[in-house]
Amino acid sequence: MRSGQTPPEGRPREVVWREEAPEGKLDLLVTMDFRMTSTGLLSDVVLPAATWYEKDDLSSTDMHLFVHAFTPAIAPPWQARTDYDTFLTLADRFSELAEEHLGTRTDVLAVPLLHDTPDELAQPGGVVRDWKAGECEPVPGRTMPKLVTVERDYAAVAQKMRAVGPLLDTLGTTTKGITVHPDQEIGELRRRCGTVRDGVAAGRPSLATASDMCEAILALSGTTNGRLATKGFRELERQTGSEGLVELSAEREAERITFADTRAQPRSVITSYEWSGSETGGRRYSPFVINTEHLKPWHTLTGRQHFFVQHDWMAELGE
Repeated sequence: MRSGQTPPEGRPREVVWREEAPEGKLDLLVTMDFRMTSTGLLSDVVLPAATWYEKDDLSSTDMHLFVHAFTPAIAPPWQARTDYDTFLTLADRFSELAEEHLGTRTDVLAVPLLHDTPDELAQPGGVVRDWKAGECEPVPGRTMPKLVTVERDYAAVAQKMRAVGPLLDTLGTTTKGITVHPDQEIGELRRRCGTVRDGVAAGRPSLATASDMCEAILALSGTTNGRLATKGFRELERQTGSEGLVELSAEREAERITFADTRAQPRSVITSYEWSGSETGGRRYSPFVINTEHLKPWHTLTGRQHFFVQHDWMAELGE
């Protein structure tokens, strides 16, 4: 069953609206799944995938307090491959073709104005004026997205997928406006996963296998790295003026959950600035505990809960 046509008053005015649009299938539909789903039945190419019991992987959600490991009971049978190995194979072939057809190029990106940054103050009251219609001047970062140039070495995509990139050394990791620098963790990943020997990523920690990637995920998250969790809470205290947040992770500051730990048994996560719940002292997960009990401001311009947002675009949608 298909939805009806958008009425004339709701249609975009910047493109030509075709009343009798052509109907047809996609040029190419590729599926990677170990089950023959309806998507697979309609696909041009189906890549044989490994199941949960044939690969290394991690499982966790924001609504329970354990991180679990998937470990292979057997190798993927016949032509099946793990998700990770499939993506690396595709990257290898893409990079091979890109060396001839794309090379190194500079792309211009329209970067959106982000939540949990000063960008939120760029459009007071949520009033979004359309510079294309002459309602305001086009000012990147104020009345339109930021315009950022990025140099991309398309022929090196496969090499870069197999390594931890150098920007972590300088920019760190940022979650909900809080930045921490995993300098010690980069060195630890070199020892655990080895380093890339040559190429564009020479000397960087290796991500050659799925288990290497799992190690990197666990090393760089405050929920599995007590040192980073505590650093994040310390920065959160500095930014907000809320006191006592560091104590939420201090009891486990020296703890570092590795992929080997999760393979032995599910591991309880560490209370982190990345989430709003608290597992400190063996407490079960409840959302917004850090906001309500420890007075961390809410992620709004006022720091308070919002039950009504008086923005023009919300009113236009009938809210």
